[in-house]
Amino acid sequence: MEFKNITMKNNIDKDYKITIFWNVEDVLSLDDTLTTDQCIEVLEKAENNHDANHGISWDTLSWYIDDVKEEVNLNQQI
Repeated sequence: MEFKNITMKNNIDKDYKITIFWNVEDVLSLDDTLTTDQCIEVLEKAENNHDANHGISWDTLSWYIDDVKEEVNLNQQI
C-alpha cells in the first residue's frame, strides 16, 4: 500500500510547474522612455530569443531594450 502512494506522488511531481512573470512595468523600471508597445516588443524578444541556460534576467531585458531602441533609431533615419 505504501508503495502505491509513493508512485502516485512521483506522478504528481512530474506535472509540477512554476512560472516566472516579467511585465511592462519591469521593462519601464529599466527605461521609462519606452512606449507600452516597445515594452511589449522587449518582452516578446526576451521570451523568443533568451538563452534557456540562463533564463531571462534584468540584463536580458536591458539587452533587448537596447535592441528595440536601436531599431527605432534606424527607422527614424529612413
